[in-house]
Amino acid sequence: MSQKSKKIIKGKLIFLLITFLITIAALWYAYVFYTTSPYFTVKKVIISGDTSKSSVDYNVIGKTTVGKNIFRVNLSYIERYMMDNYRELRSLEIKRSFPDAITVAVLLRKPVAQLAHERYYPIDEECVVLSDVKDSIDKRLPVISGINVNLPKCIGKRIDSQSLRQALILFNFIKESGILKHHVLGEINAGNMKGISFILDENIEVRIGYEDYTVRLKNLKEILSDPKIWPSDIGYIDLRFGEPVIGPKWKR
Repeated sequence: MSQKSKKIIKGKLIFLLITFLITIAALWYAYVFYTTSPYFTVKKVIISGDTSKSSVDYNVIGKTTVGKNIFRVNLSYIERYMMDNYRELRSLEIKRSFPDAITVAVLLRKPVAQLAHERYYPIDEECVVLSDVKDSIDKRLPVISGINVNLPKCIGKRIDSQSLRQALILFNFIKESGILKHHVLGEINAGNMKGISFILDENIEVRIGYEDYTVRLKNLKEILSDPKIWPSDIGYIDLRFGEPVIGPKWKR
């Protein structure tokens, strides 16, 4: 190899080395700038979505992000922590909003029924007790009775009760049956699994048990729509047997 060729190769190697060093220096400078510059320090947390009353403490997000570098904040960890510790959250999405903000999109659980224990405690479809406790009944939600738990200590937690789950399953069947288009569901009594019952229009007790809901509710619709039967004369309807049993209302 001639001296000229060696010089050319040597020059190329030096050029590549210098280019490499400049690139490394630029990347290091960028890393230091992005991770230490006050420009990228988190200054605020923006909460959006459903922010109605709940037991969720959003200050936790601020305490773990504000004042820290936006690139160094572990958003996945914060999301997991919030979802694990605040059961009222249905979903939570945390994102970086450059250069200095964290945005939080919140979706809370929605009440579908209520439990009563001196006060009225709303629950969602997964048996989580919500914090919007009321002193008077919420007429938009049916009451589920017969569930023996310490409700004040259950706020924000999921109640592990087969009877409660069965009551909510029944509630879904009742809604799908169309009965509630013409009648009001006031209460589901789940104190006895085999004898689950519910109250329609404040005074009709319907005994339905824990199985064959589709067939039994179809029979109930036929009874309620029969022009020969006056709802005001019905004391109870027992659907647990082959043929429905209609008990008259006792009159004084």
